[in-house]
Amino acid sequence: WKAVMASLFNARALGSEASDLLCSLPQMDVDEEHVKQFSRSTSSYKNNSKRFVVTKKDYLKQYFEIYFHRLQRMRPFVQARAEQKWAADDTAKGKGKGASTSDSQDNEEAVLVPKILQVKPGQECFLTGTLYKEMPLKPNILREYSKERSITAVPPKASYVSDLDSLVLEDETGRVRLVGTFTAKHLLTGIVVSVKGKEQPGGEFEVHDWCVPELPPQPEIVEKSTKGTDPSYLALVSGMELGDEKANPVPLQLFIDWISGHLGSPADQELASRVSRLVIAGNSVCPSHTAKEESGVLKYLNKTQIADEQERISRSIHELDLALAQLCKTLPVDLMPGENDPSSFSQPQQPLNPCLFPLASQYQSFHPVSNPYEFQLAGRIFLGTSGQNIDNAARYVDRTSKIDVMEDTLRWRHIAPTAPDTLPCYPFQDDDPFILDQCPHVYFIGNQDKFEVKPFLPVH
Repeated sequence: WKAVMASLFNARALGSEASDLLCSLPQMDVDEEHVKQFSRSTSSYKNNSKRFVVTKKDYLKQYFEIYFHRLQRMRPFVQARAEQKWAADDTAKGKGKGASTSDSQDNEEAVLVPKILQVKPGQECFLTGTLYKEMPLKPNILREYSKERSITAVPPKASYVSDLDSLVLEDETGRVRLVGTFTAKHLLTGIVVSVKGKEQPGGEFEVHDWCVPELPPQPEIVEKSTKGTDPSYLALVSGMELGDEKANPVPLQLFIDWISGHLGSPADQELASRVSRLVIAGNSVCPSHTAKEESGVLKYLNKTQIADEQERISRSIHELDLALAQLCKTLPVDLMPGENDPSSFSQPQQPLNPCLFPLASQYQSFHPVSNPYEFQLAGRIFLGTSGQNIDNAARYVDRTSKIDVMEDTLRWRHIAPTAPDTLPCYPFQDDDPFILDQCPHVYFIGNQDKFEVKPFLPVH
């Protein structure tokens, strides 16, 4: 099994014909009976994204419930990981289970404290809670108000991390400020962690060690590849941004012609025939630039601008519908919404309405899906987003690459820890759908500046 990721930028669809049977196009003087023909590869498929679909919407609720359920579900995982980690350290030191790993605390044994308010000053212990990261550079409501008043606002930063950042640990009973030699640069608001240390006379908790839940169990691959069989592929595409009048339509049309079997040599067409499914990971229509002038000051739209914006959206959706109709003729297509697309703003983004695509919706191979999107293909678990979760988290953590932030979210067992603090999300009351109950075999995000891939091995 292999995965193929493609990135297309600002391409517009043109009309072209596609067929269910892929074949190499013959020259006029070639006998059609000797032309090689290729059948589209097929793979078993199951949509596992039911937990991301909001059936009953109520935005009058508070966000306390989502944090409460996150802590309740994650606490057993992180406590089990903490006991396993620190018991191994104690064994290496020749001591009993639960002792401190700090050299200055070798003669003390750490005990589990269920709640923060039950911590006793000077006692070596470990406790579990949700992190809150205080960041002086983090945007606040005053900056948002200045934008609404047409005052030139401070431009958004690529990173809000600074040396003045600090961490607070919270649970149902209270909160405590964390101090010590550890750094806050690699941690985020919303992560459930266990910390070990002592409460100081001033009320701070001096951290000697800490741990996160680590990866959840990964299910075994149900359908294993048979030796000698042809491989199947999954194609991932994002950032098409259709509707931009200045965009070059050629790249997208070349991709459509290639994956439909109308472009390339017989070897290229055989490769295209092995693609059993296409996932479009968001930002299929171009973003709006009407509301923002060159000076960077936000202005209210007048009637003419509103009409122009509606026309732009309508044109973008129509071009996307034409492209999807061509693709759906030849293979199954899953369409995820992105930041620029006409879907819900808060996470998880709901599937785009099929009524927006009268041509593509005529095909059973067209599947509007949610963002995030989890599915099973050929026995492998795939989990992906359109990139908002990682883009948002990367602003509040010191990482050199987005793929490192993806790795962190797997270790935290949560793909959107900054929701609802800085990443808008629906106020769930019964559960937190962003928690990972199983580790995917492939984890992807769309709409990034460059392509990256990295195998990830769990920590034992």
